[in-house]
Amino acid sequence: MIVAFDLDGTLLDSHDLILHAIEFTIRHFNNNQKVSLEEVDFGKSIVELLGSHVESSKIHAAVSFYREHIMVCDHVDCDVFEGTISTLEFLREVTQSLVVITNKQTNVALHFLRKYSLDKFFDGVFGTDKGRPKPSSDLLHLANPLRISPFYFVGDQEQDIMASKNYGCASVLFNPDGKDQIKVTLTKPNYLVNSMPQLQRLFQNFLLEGVDL
Repeated sequence: MIVAFDLDGTLLDSHDLILHAIEFTIRHFNNNQKVSLEEVDFGKSIVELLGSHVESSKIHAAVSFYREHIMVCDHVDCDVFEGTISTLEFLREVTQSLVVITNKQTNVALHFLRKYSLDKFFDGVFGTDKGRPKPSSDLLHLANPLRISPFYFVGDQEQDIMASKNYGCASVLFNPDGKDQIKVTLTKPNYLVNSMPQLQRLFQNFLLEGVDL
């Protein structure tokens, strides 16, 4: 069995950091004009998010600036979701492989995995420098070229569930605290969990039911 994880919003609660980095980038490319974003649609790519506020001729420079800034911004921190470490420790014991599939660049994802001591759990990290971003299934094919089954993808966004469907594997929607019921209705995942301990119990139940992991 292979279990793949999204990064932002699944392994890491990085909402505040991403929001800060987007606002900082927009100000930088708009003569320090003050901007305050109350919310960000994390289902959109960084190009789309910045493209609404930065001139098209500057968008590539803005994306590069954002990626550099988010890795050196130490005054806004991320949180590892409660129960993540113990869940990953459990899955390492019962799976063939754990991987990360993210719409970040691979080097940026690796930076954060290492910063929060999560890199040791994963056999591979697949970012958008290696294939088209989710909801394309490109990165899932790269993560599982031998089509090992079962294959589960855990993510918090509609694009994660759609990528699972496009690939043909089981999807697990991670919906922290059960807040976003609209997303649940829209995505129709195979499984739904509201916390990492609940995800661990899901796979423990698979073992009890005799599912071949």
